[in-house]
Amino acid sequence: MNEFLSVERWPGVWAVGDCALVPDLTTGDFCPPTAQHAVREGKVLAHNILAEIRGTRKKPFRFRTLGQLASIGRRTGVAEILGLKFSGFLAWFLWRGVYWSKLPRAEKKVRVAIDWLLDLLFTKDFTQFVPQRAPVISMPAAVMDFPTFAAPTGHGERAEGINAHHNENGHSNQYARNN
Repeated sequence: MNEFLSVERWPGVWAVGDCALVPDLTTGDFCPPTAQHAVREGKVLAHNILAEIRGTRKKPFRFRTLGQLASIGRRTGVAEILGLKFSGFLAWFLWRGVYWSKLPRAEKKVRVAIDWLLDLLFTKDFTQFVPQRAPVISMPAAVMDFPTFAAPTGHGERAEGINAHHNENGHSNQYARNN
């Protein structure tokens, strides 16, 4: 691919974004596959496609990275802006600001701003309802291959499972013991 964002051996084929190996004319290396480059590549590509159709002069892609931001945890970030490296809350806050500025509509920006403000003012609310249920075992003790224990059964019910014990009349004992 060349500096005009066209694929050299394929006329009429263009490439931009993180799948394109775009040459960086300032360093002699390649541009990083980041959104800040892809957006600007798209604008240059639009100009170059029109220039190709009209037969006018194409524009080479030249852009110097402004910096990089990343959120790496709760209210913590890392940043490199114009060669200055820093981390912590300020880097995280800048990352959020850049992210927020790129949201598409005012309605979305207001919703996100309110959500982030509430996140700053209040701690996380961890609530979980876990119903407690006893495990159900329906295999006979001989198959399970572990010792049996005494277990209560309901009055008048036929007990089943590993702790069931029935007398000769077929009735289960309140507290039965398997032997």
